[in-house]
Amino acid sequence: VGYVVLLMILTAKFHSQNNLNYFSTCLETAIGDDKIYHVIVADFYLHHHLGFDGLIRKLRSRFPHAMIILLKSWSPSHFRRKVNRLSTRSKSFMQWKATVGLNESSTVEEINKQLELDHGFWYYPNRPHADAAIDGITENYRAHVFKFPFLPEGPKATLLRFMNLFETKKHSNLGKLGHRAVANDLKHVIRNGHQNPQLLVDLATVGTFGGGDYCELWYSSGTARMRHSEALKMKQLDVTNYYVMELKGSDVWMNVTNPFEDPRTLYLSFITSNERNYLPNVLVEWGDGQSKEIVSLSTDPKLRETKTATVGRIPPGTQTIVLSPLRIDEEASLPDRPFGLIGYSFTDEVAVPLEYGFGLSFDRDEQAEQEERQESVQEEGTNTINEGIS
Repeated sequence: VGYVVLLMILTAKFHSQNNLNYFSTCLETAIGDDKIYHVIVADFYLHHHLGFDGLIRKLRSRFPHAMIILLKSWSPSHFRRKVNRLSTRSKSFMQWKATVGLNESSTVEEINKQLELDHGFWYYPNRPHADAAIDGITENYRAHVFKFPFLPEGPKATLLRFMNLFETKKHSNLGKLGHRAVANDLKHVIRNGHQNPQLLVDLATVGTFGGGDYCELWYSSGTARMRHSEALKMKQLDVTNYYVMELKGSDVWMNVTNPFEDPRTLYLSFITSNERNYLPNVLVEWGDGQSKEIVSLSTDPKLRETKTATVGRIPPGTQTIVLSPLRIDEEASLPDRPFGLIGYSFTDEVAVPLEYGFGLSFDRDEQAEQEERQESVQEEGTNTINEGIS
């Protein structure tokens, strides 16, 4: 049987949590309305709280007969090590690598040799909230679950057995061998999870996306389709492949289109300020004197990331919005760096963009390390250990 597969999985291009929030909010925009999928594979297990239920709800509504498979995946980077079982302090896999003299260029053989010599206590943290979320989604939307294997001998044995399936730089993603292995396992899940797999093709139909969505983001493409003033200029960010539209000048306006028959809430996504890059706030004006101030500051002064703000209700059709950079006070001058937009969106009013996490993050390595430190503190406080998950 030949299947059309929709693969929604973590990629190097998108920071995982932002990828999920975008898909859950802008599913119709992301995948289009001209395709039928027979099998859908989604890997957002560890970021279930960022819209996973809403995403699967939309997918089930749109593809009522598709087979939805949820991956409960892990990677070596998720494992942690203690000096002994009773210790209250732990290290991440990457921290352990550094302490034993391994680095990003170390081979699987070198890593496994050090693991075999190691006498510490390895464990994989329990994920009760993620497990409960997956169980609920499985029951509510007729989904199937595929768990990455975990050996009964424990975490260390699991790492030794499957280390070669992952890339060796950050140990966060599958390598070519790992992708091939998971693809083969998913074929078995499809054959064993459906009484007659041919029916996935024969009964394939499409439903609705619910209330629909319309999202125009130019962060990755550098192309904005709406009309706008010349004072709104597209710029590539430094040496990256990402783009913003900067407010340069006093006459800044753009047209936004609400393609629906009812008023919808407009969201603007933009680059935030941080302690090294101060950007102005912006006043957004539209309609008959309606306005909203957009605050550019990030929640973390060390990070420059993307942020999404609620603007207000926009009637059906095309509306012109005016954007005016704001000074801190009347005597202050505008910051040297201009405010930068990365897109706008209208949603179904049920799944909406998170304030943070709707686009890619800057300083991703630093942010990941911060999240890892917070995770470590939480783990040491609760001391939850999983020596052999199923």
